[in-house]
Amino acid sequence: MFLPLIDQPASNVDTIYTTLHCATNIAKSHGQKTCLITFDQPLYSKDREIVAASDANSELCKIVAKLGGFHMFMSFLGFIGYIMDGSELKEALGKIYATNSVDKMLNDHVYSRSIGGRTLLRLAILIIMFEDMKIEDCVLNELTEQINCRNVSYEGVEGILENLPNLDQLAQVFQEENCNVQTLHENGIRVLLTVYNAPKSENSIDNLRYTQFIRSTKLNKPVQLSNLPPTSVAAHQHINRVYYQVQSWLENDLKPQEWGWILRNEFLEPITTVLSPSPDELLNTIYCNCKNGCGSRCECKKSGLQCSSACQCNGQACFNASRYESDLDEDCTFYPKILQDLETNIFDDLNNEKELEIFE
Repeated sequence: MFLPLIDQPASNVDTIYTTLHCATNIAKSHGQKTCLITFDQPLYSKDREIVAASDANSELCKIVAKLGGFHMFMSFLGFIGYIMDGSELKEALGKIYATNSVDKMLNDHVYSRSIGGRTLLRLAILIIMFEDMKIEDCVLNELTEQINCRNVSYEGVEGILENLPNLDQLAQVFQEENCNVQTLHENGIRVLLTVYNAPKSENSIDNLRYTQFIRSTKLNKPVQLSNLPPTSVAAHQHINRVYYQVQSWLENDLKPQEWGWILRNEFLEPITTVLSPSPDELLNTIYCNCKNGCGSRCECKKSGLQCSSACQCNGQACFNASRYESDLDEDCTFYPKILQDLETNIFDDLNNEKELEIFE
C-alpha cells in the first residue's frame, strides 16, 4: 500500500513523526502486528532517531524501517568513492569520462554512469588477474559445469509462485513471532510443492520426490538427484532457516542452533538433514574413482553423497569433501594456537622436502 501524500517539508522531524503514526494506524486497521516502511536515506535516519527515542511500549516500536534498494545501492556507491579516495580510482575513471562526471560518479549522483564505469574497471581488473592465473583445463571445465548446473532462473520461480492463489497467507506465518512449528512446516512444504510443479492434490514432498525419481529412471540419461525435490526432513531444516532469517529482519532474537543451524569449530553451518541419506548397506557400495577435483562427473556427487575414504580421492583435496571432517567430539575444546603451530610445522616439513629434492 502507499501512504497518503503529506504536504509538509520532509526535513521537519514533525512530518516524519506524523507519517509514522499514520502508517501504524493503517497497519493496525489491516490486522498487521508489524509495520514495514521503506524510506530513502535521509528519512530513514530520522525514522531511526524517532523510534529509538520512543517508549518501549509505544506503537512506534512496532515499525520496521527499510532502506529502499535503489537508495541503499546509491549509498554503497558513494561509500566506495569515499574509502577509495587516493587510490587512483578517480584517475582511472578519468581516462574514460570527463572530470566533472567522475566527481559525480564518486559522490553517488549519477547511477547509470557509476554502474557502467565500475563495471568496466572490474572487467579490466579481472582480465589482468586471469592472464596471470594458470588453471588446468580439467578443473576449469568442472567449475564451469558446476556453475551452469546451479544456475536458477529467478523469473521462472517467480512466475510459478504467482500462480499460487494463497501465497500471501502461506508466507504470513513466517512473520509471526512464536509461530507454531507444524503450521510453519506445512506452509513451507506447500510453497516447495508449487515450485516443483506438483499436482494440486499432492501434499507429500517425499511422494513427489519418489514420483519424479521414477520418471527420471525411464529416460535414457543418468538420474540427477540434485534436480529432485528435497526430502521432508531436509525441507523442514531449510524452512527453519528461512523463518530464522525473517525473524532476524524483524529484529526478533532467536537461537540459530534451534532453527536449522549447528555450531562447529566456532562456525555456524546449515543442517542439511538429520537422517542418513540412505541405508548404510547402500552407502558402502557407492564410491568414486576421481583423481582430481571430484566435480559434476563424480559418482558420489551424482548420488548426493560426500566423498569418503573408500573413494580414489580418499575424501580429501576434492570439491565434494566435507568442510569439517573430524573424529573429535562436539564438546572438545578448540585451541587455535595449537592448530597454528601444527600448520607451521607442516609447511616447514614441506619446504625441507623441496630442499632435499633440489640437492638430490
